[in-house]
Amino acid sequence: MAKKRGPATGHRVFELINRRIGVIATLVVLAAIGLAIAAPSIANDEQVNFDPTGPIFEIRERVEDVFDPVTSVASASFLVEDSDQIDVLTRDDLLAFKNRSDALRAETKVVQDQALNSRLVTGVDLDLGIEIDGIYSIADAVDAALPAGLAGASDDEVKTVLSELLAIDSPMVALRTTLSSSASTTLKLVESGIVEIWEAPAYSALLRYDFDSFDTGVEEAQQLLDSEAWLIEVQTVLRDGNRLMPADAALNVWGLGIDFNTAFEDSFMAGGPFIFLAVALIVLLVGALLRSYWAAMVVAAGLGVTMMMYNGVVALVQLDSSPFLQLIVPIAMISFGVDFFIHGAGRTREAQVQGNTRERAYPLGMTAVAKALLLAAVTSAAAFMSNAVSGVEAITEFGIGAAIALLLAYVFLGILAPRVLMGIEDRLKGRPADLGLMVLYKALFVVAALVAGVMVSMTVVMPVIGAPLFVIFAGLFVWLPYRLTRRRNEKAVAAGRLLIDEVRGAGHGFKAAGDVVHFLARWRVVTLPVVAVIAVVGVILFTQVERQFEFTDFLPSNSETVTGIDKADEYFPGSVGGTGYVYVEGDLTAPDTLLTMEATLVGLAEAETDRSPNAASVVRAAMASPPAIEAIAAGGVQLTDNDGDGLADDAAQIRAIYDYAVTEGIPNAQGVTILRPDVVQRFLHVDGATQATRLEIDVPSFTDDELILAARADLEAAAADLETQIGDRVDTIGVSGEPITNQASLQSFVDSMILSRSLIHISEPTR
Repeated sequence: MAKKRGPATGHRVFELINRRIGVIATLVVLAAIGLAIAAPSIANDEQVNFDPTGPIFEIRERVEDVFDPVTSVASASFLVEDSDQIDVLTRDDLLAFKNRSDALRAETKVVQDQALNSRLVTGVDLDLGIEIDGIYSIADAVDAALPAGLAGASDDEVKTVLSELLAIDSPMVALRTTLSSSASTTLKLVESGIVEIWEAPAYSALLRYDFDSFDTGVEEAQQLLDSEAWLIEVQTVLRDGNRLMPADAALNVWGLGIDFNTAFEDSFMAGGPFIFLAVALIVLLVGALLRSYWAAMVVAAGLGVTMMMYNGVVALVQLDSSPFLQLIVPIAMISFGVDFFIHGAGRTREAQVQGNTRERAYPLGMTAVAKALLLAAVTSAAAFMSNAVSGVEAITEFGIGAAIALLLAYVFLGILAPRVLMGIEDRLKGRPADLGLMVLYKALFVVAALVAGVMVSMTVVMPVIGAPLFVIFAGLFVWLPYRLTRRRNEKAVAAGRLLIDEVRGAGHGFKAAGDVVHFLARWRVVTLPVVAVIAVVGVILFTQVERQFEFTDFLPSNSETVTGIDKADEYFPGSVGGTGYVYVEGDLTAPDTLLTMEATLVGLAEAETDRSPNAASVVRAAMASPPAIEAIAAGGVQLTDNDGDGLADDAAQIRAIYDYAVTEGIPNAQGVTILRPDVVQRFLHVDGATQATRLEIDVPSFTDDELILAARADLEAAAADLETQIGDRVDTIGVSGEPITNQASLQSFVDSMILSRSLIHISEPTR
């Protein structure tokens, strides 16, 4: 005789959760709130490193150590554009900007507790060899060259002076580099004869200011924001064409990159409302899908608990501070967590449809679906953990944080939250059948969803505030409605009204969706290969993602910051970039070593790059300066140049020049210091018998891989050539530069994301 089977049971873990959900949920909530409050005090505040390892990063670190900033003087560039975009080198346009520059120098408006002009710095321009007062442009040069200044000159006189200043043999020829690339010349007969007429639609102006004049008692990030706020005020003065002249010319003035951090912060703040609205929409969708207010509130509370727990665990394991961990991972966790909840709650509802009571539906339903959810969570976590091999600290910690978040979402939203939902619904025993459309209830549901969005968002960005908001939310929108609903139902039963206690949601009522899923599951022989092909195609397409950093990816394309960058790229193509360099460290006192480095720079300059100040420049400047020669001779070293190459003849003389330059600077023939000691120390380091310098070139782009990699290849070829020629005399030769390291970091980041996303994509058929 066949043995009689007992009632179906679930896995022992789910049976335990089913019996002790009240205690478990209480402990989890208390732990989450405690961790959220404690997280800020135990969290690791160190900023995560976004760079991979490798020679270019090692060289950069060495350069940062050796050339630690010895001055607080910072600079900013402004683009001056004629409103008609024809010629900004006219008398009226030049006078207009000269007046605005003078207004800035005299501006005493208090900004951040100091007069606006008090932060300007006066110093010598290395290229022009003249002293500039805070801000300088070609308008100042023309004004100084005219006997009566721009105000008393005619157009022809202005064009004549421009011709002289920009002549190839003029000491001010470096002003050409401030003109837009489309600048042109024509010959014209004026009163003084035939002159070369210069025309340009735009030019750049240089501003120098003291960065340390901003509060040094705050974090550097805040100091940057303070300096940007000041620069924006400066831009306002330079744009105000009616300050001094009623008939001022119409000019456009654009600060180039003066407010990146402010613009990014503003864009982030502007996007804040959309984050909580997105969460609110998700909560509403869950309520609509499962056709239950309580499902929506439980998932909102579950998200809040999961976020608080996540922040606490991240703090406990001491992961570094990172925008990935603070924003990207929580957003991903919302997606995965809600997905887990819908599957878990839906499967327990299906167990009810199959005839089980709510008491038995949870352990039976979760036993059926938990392995699939666990497989999805583990495979996705493993995909994120694959980032650990990237070699980039930020990406490695992102992978660890994402794996932690996924597992927390699986436990709290996929396993526990469905049981909490069933417990609430079981105790309420349905609803009265004669409630009608419940317009007020639905309106309150929308309000609750919006508040849930705020609460969840705050548990993400400010968990200390999010924790009390969670308590308020749980009290107002979970506990209080629960108590009121239970009392209403009890009164309805006492009055003999009918309560409806039906299984709702999870596809029951979305028949079309259920039919599609059933069809795909039935024809899995076709479904699985098709999904696999789609996954492979997705992986292939994902590997072709564009590896470029564009400002418009992070800022509105019509923002002033982006417009200024676009203007700079229009008038100075290739200038929106940075510098790359060959770093040389060792004994740089041999004349042949300096000549070899100079020849390397000449070869790089032939590739349309610019030469920069370096150790050889210092020696040549000293040898051309009688005051420097006299001062060094007074110290006991006579400088000689018997071969006439412009360099001192032996190592002892060059060493004496180095020691003098880094402490006293280099004066010109008239005794005016053209290279201050702090300026020299930016490109020449002296430490006993060891010196270091950089051979810099301009890299014309921050975003174009082809241009950056071409510049890197040129620099590495030059470094290899130097290694062959002077490698036995120096200790270190290497290549680096901001555009080069940025490109390498971005490449490593993209490669890591491709690997991670590919594994996630491959694992999706298991979900």
